[in-house]
Amino acid sequence: MLKFLATSDIHGYLPNITEEFDLLMICGDICPATDHSVYYQEKWIKTIFTQWINSLPYKTAWSKVILVPGNHDFWLERMSVAQKLEIEMLCSHRMKILRHDEYEFEYPVSDGLDSLIIFGTPYCSIFGHWAFMVNDETLEKKFSQIENDVDISWLSNSSIITNSEAGTFVYTATATSKENAWCFGSISSNHTVTVCPWEIAIKDGKGEADLTESKDNLDGDTPYTLSVTNEAEENPSVTWTSNNNAFTISTDLNQLSTPEAGENAQTATITATVGETEVASIEVTVAAKSGSEVNPITTWTGLVTEMQNEGGAIYISGEMTADETLFIEKSREIITVDDVTINRDPNYKGAIFTLNAPLTMTGSESAHITIDGNDIDVEQSMIYSTNQNITTYYYITICQYIKDVK
Repeated sequence: MLKFLATSDIHGYLPNITEEFDLLMICGDICPATDHSVYYQEKWIKTIFTQWINSLPYKTAWSKVILVPGNHDFWLERMSVAQKLEIEMLCSHRMKILRHDEYEFEYPVSDGLDSLIIFGTPYCSIFGHWAFMVNDETLEKKFSQIENDVDISWLSNSSIITNSEAGTFVYTATATSKENAWCFGSISSNHTVTVCPWEIAIKDGKGEADLTESKDNLDGDTPYTLSVTNEAEENPSVTWTSNNNAFTISTDLNQLSTPEAGENAQTATITATVGETEVASIEVTVAAKSGSEVNPITTWTGLVTEMQNEGGAIYISGEMTADETLFIEKSREIITVDDVTINRDPNYKGAIFTLNAPLTMTGSESAHITIDGNDIDVEQSMIYSTNQNITTYYYITICQYIKDVK
């Protein structure tokens, strides 16, 4: 059975070890705290420290000391590869210095040799002017190089970092052995982490006008440009998905194509995935076709425009002000979904309806139709017909004399 010893943060205090060992691991902050100059530390390591290493009670010829520097060990951060080899040689090759690298510790067993892979890293986040400090991005990259037998968790009040809430938080990074095969010195440190939200934007097909605020009322059969942004990552590689197959997406072009507007509204959740992580989603809606029962027309201008399109019945709602003529060029039906009043604009004296084709106007007990000329003296009546019929059903009130209706 191997005997391991471990210590850290000795700061120049060299303990009197009397028990034989196979492996001694010194995990950081070896040099005296009384003088942090690199010249003093170099001299102390090459003399006092190496003498102590050579005097230790090694169990076998295979026994070793593993040294991982700490943030007080300025000279060990600056020393060259040649100086590192010099120190190891002064220690009769009993000691290996690990500065973010690994060492294979071999030891004899009954049928030959076995070994342990030991990885040592001195790096930590920036919290002052100490050795081996790097920014969070570099630290993350270095931690990612640690072998898979180590778990590194980032926790704040027992909560795992996610992108679900934007803001600045203080987290504690802790390295934990999976199989009791690792030894650590200063294994926990606090880090300030800013979580930047991912935000989806919707622009027109050319990627120019921002239409994100219109996400609940997108046009049907129309291309839109998608993008997802985050202050912490530029030009991410994004995969787009939709939970409604009617809304098609080209990930290569970052383009969303909406379905043709129908009698009912159509909705989809668009999700952006970066790597294997779903980072953001947005719900978009193509409103029901204008003039449908669920999306009735509420303005006179809208009714005039819709009447020019192909189609059957047009549903209307609310109060409208007629300030131009509504031309009926094809047989159409206008149906109310609630009480509708069409008022003549005081400054408009032309016909409100001109019938060049049959028109049917349909109300109900709960949805009356009132056409009010406001008693304005005009040259032309509200409804003008060229030998075409206007058919009304249920509760239609016309509040002015009708001229030339045939």
